[in-house]
Parts: sequence; C-alpha cells; structure tokens
Amino acid sequence: MIAQRQACNALFLATKNTDGTPEASHAPCLYFEDTFWLFLSTLSPHTGNIQRTGQLSVLVIDPDASPSNAFARRRQSLLCAAEVEQRESVRANTVLDAFTAQFGDTVTMMRQLSDFSLYRLVPQSGRFIEGFGQAYELSGDGLTTLDHIGPDRFKPNTSG
Repeated sequence: MIAQRQACNALFLATKNTDGTPEASHAPCLYFEDTFWLFLSTLSPHTGNIQRTGQLSVLVIDPDASPSNAFARRRQSLLCAAEVEQRESVRANTVLDAFTAQFGDTVTMMRQLSDFSLYRLVPQSGRFIEGFGQAYELSGDGLTTLDHIGPDRFKPNTSG
C-alpha cells in the first residue's frame, strides 16, 4: 500500500469552494519524506479552496493496477490537512529540487513564478480499497495500519 503512494506522481483532489460546492481537480504530486507535496498556482481554483479551508481529500489510484473490472481498482482516499511551506526554507528547496528531478524543466520554470506555493499534505484519516470485500480504514503512524471493513459495519438502521 505504501508503495502505491511512492509510485504516485499525480493526485485527484477534492476541495470545497466558497459556497461549499465540491470541486474535483488534478495535480502532479511528489511523495517525498513519507508525505505528499503539491506545487500549486494561486490562480487555480483548488489552491484558493485549500488556502481558505486548510484541507482537502485526495485519491491515489494504483498506477500499476489495471483490473479487468473497474469496480475493483486498488485505491486509497485520504483526508489531509494542507500546510504551506515557505519557499525560502531549506526544506522547500530540498522538496522543489526533488520535484525538478522528477518532472524536469517545467518545474524549473515554475520555480521562477511568484504565484506558485508548496503544500505539504498531512493525512488525517483514510481508506484503502484492495478490491472486492477488501476495504480498510487506515490508522496509526503514517496511516499504515489496516482495519478491515466488513459487512457487519454496515448494518441497516432497523429502529423506528
């Protein structure tokens, strides 16, 4: 499962705009030092949403898995807090160097633009889907502990 995070180079983002309407988007990412990083333009709606709320949900889809049944695709969704990293910090330069190594000249150009900010995503909770009947809540340090979600956790409400 963690290897799935390490192999990821893009995330699907879910944020809320100012009236609470959900917005889905996509952004290249870097998994570095056991966390996801985003380098986003303030001109993008999702960046404003993240700046305003400080949180987002991300979807990681296993890049190596292409099941014959799309319902069984390996994936994990993570609710994250987003922390801005100051561009002048040593850590920001280290992370942006890693971004450049992964994505090349595009990042070199983007680093020169003042409207880009670096965000560290801090997972708060999550769910991992391995396939049919293999759904897990993620917990523990780095959300690496799996707690199987079985049918008994979804009993219908029979009261009243």
